[in-house]
Amino acid sequence: MTNSQQFIWDDDQRQRKGRRRRNKLVLLLLLGLTLVVIGVNYFISGRAAVKRARLSEVMYMIDSKQDLLIKDSAVIKAIALDSLNFINQIEQPASSILVDTAAFFARLTELQDNKLAEIRQFKANFNSGLASTVQLGITSKSFIPLKFLTGERGGRLPAAELAFLASHCSNAAQYPFLKFAGRQLDPSVRQLDIRMFGVNSSTIDQTPYIICWAIAAAKAFDINYQIRHPQQNIVSSQQEIIDCSKGGDSNGGSSYLVFKWMDAPSVLLADSSAYSFTGKFLQSCRQPATGHGLKDWSMISCETPGDTASIKKIKDAICRFGSVVSSVNTTPGWLMYKRVEGNVWRDSNRYKESDGSFSSNHSVLIIGWDDDKQAWLIKNSWGEGWGITGGTGTQSGYMWLDYKSCNIGLKACWVVAR
Repeated sequence: MTNSQQFIWDDDQRQRKGRRRRNKLVLLLLLGLTLVVIGVNYFISGRAAVKRARLSEVMYMIDSKQDLLIKDSAVIKAIALDSLNFINQIEQPASSILVDTAAFFARLTELQDNKLAEIRQFKANFNSGLASTVQLGITSKSFIPLKFLTGERGGRLPAAELAFLASHCSNAAQYPFLKFAGRQLDPSVRQLDIRMFGVNSSTIDQTPYIICWAIAAAKAFDINYQIRHPQQNIVSSQQEIIDCSKGGDSNGGSSYLVFKWMDAPSVLLADSSAYSFTGKFLQSCRQPATGHGLKDWSMISCETPGDTASIKKIKDAICRFGSVVSSVNTTPGWLMYKRVEGNVWRDSNRYKESDGSFSSNHSVLIIGWDDDKQAWLIKNSWGEGWGITGGTGTQSGYMWLDYKSCNIGLKACWVVAR
């Protein structure tokens, strides 16, 4: 290579590096503008959990995905512009906010330091039963109050309700273990994930509606329907459940009450496309012209419905019905469940009501287990911006939860679709 060619090549490299630096600076400024807009809207107005969700998304992206600024700038730009448009539709026009780059980075540092300090404080003091192996960090839900992410009606059940649950027990053994491609599911295996057999349902983000009970019931029904009717995936209407089941209201609900309502020949659960979601309570019930019905359902812990079901019985039910609906006691720490595959939530605290009964505030689906981890694989309703994939597919929204943590297995039940 001649000197002149070397000079031209060096100059070209310098120009390319300069362009890359400028592009990254533009992206940082754009992201900075987004964060400042969201931050100002949230910290000044203090309104709407959905704004907090936007702030969480951007903070999580900056905290744990900074490499995207180089590797996938189009994604960052799209999210930033989407956030700006979102803010424009709500309150203050983004163009009216002047961005001071130095002030932005100072604010960003402050926010991250505060959140990390909160994480350390939580782990040190708030929940002394949390295992040291649990990994915590900023997630897409870190800035959202837990009350907007739960909704299961906890507390001790009335005597009449306990009596009903104890009496409503079908014999699970009447239903054979599921078979996929000639392979029968076996509850004695060390690991199982129902998704490995092509069975799945979409991940839903309930924020800011307290409807976990409706989502868990609908998803359990969808999974069993898919198993009984291969190639016919459905997405059942949570809004019909809210409007018609009397399983809950704006103060929360219970998944088993949804199955109690469905346990009638005349009740059909419509597809979400036919009975669209509004998130509103106290609407009139619209009886759908078409839908899918329930064949059977049962509590798992029939003898003591106010207690947690055994590991053996839950495994058995998953192998017969595809999933199990369970109540659970979530804590603010769940919002910080770090998105690291294999991260197992272990909490030795036994959460109880003042009368000594087990407490709960959330409904989830149990879809698998891992004896090596001593944990259930649960499907949550906090969207794909929270949780892990659990080792199958690319869809997040799952969690490894220790077999004996957070009262998992409380009010556990299964469902069979017609």
